[in-house]
Amino acid sequence: MRLIVDLEWTLIDCSDDPRLTSSGVLYAICHPITDEILYIGKADRQTVIQRFRCASKDALCDHIVGLFGTDQVRLRVAEFDTDARLTSELISDVESLLIHRLRPTGNVQSTCTRIERLGLHVRCQGDWPEQRVHFVDRAEPRARSSIWIRSRAEPKSAGRRSGHGKPPPDRRA
Repeated sequence: MRLIVDLEWTLIDCSDDPRLTSSGVLYAICHPITDEILYIGKADRQTVIQRFRCASKDALCDHIVGLFGTDQVRLRVAEFDTDARLTSELISDVESLLIHRLRPTGNVQSTCTRIERLGLHVRCQGDWPEQRVHFVDRAEPRARSSIWIRSRAEPKSAGRRSGHGKPPPDRRA
């Protein structure tokens, strides 16, 4: 089933922007000069400003200062436009898809593995700083696993049985 989610991204340029008190949205912390997305988060049960200022973001701020030598960032907020019911699960699925595909330097979760919502199509619009704007959740190819039937050091006849549990015939004659 195809589920289309449009995200309308807006750059927050003042501290009294009403979007800072929004919940049920995504937000992106971006580099102040390059506009590179450094972190993608969700404001689900809290507002954007509460998530942005919470103690759990202290390590992220230290990371950004350590990498880039600045404590200034640009903040973007994305509002959802979809025919589906906006649930915490949908917000999390969209957030994890973007993190998984873009791999922002400040995100740890969802960069390697994540729960997939097959058929999810996310389109980023508005003030979105990336070239890529369309993200589709598809099953990714899994690595093929191989098993050895016998070890390489083991002779070909070792472990094989012929007949009804009888050992293989002795061929040394």
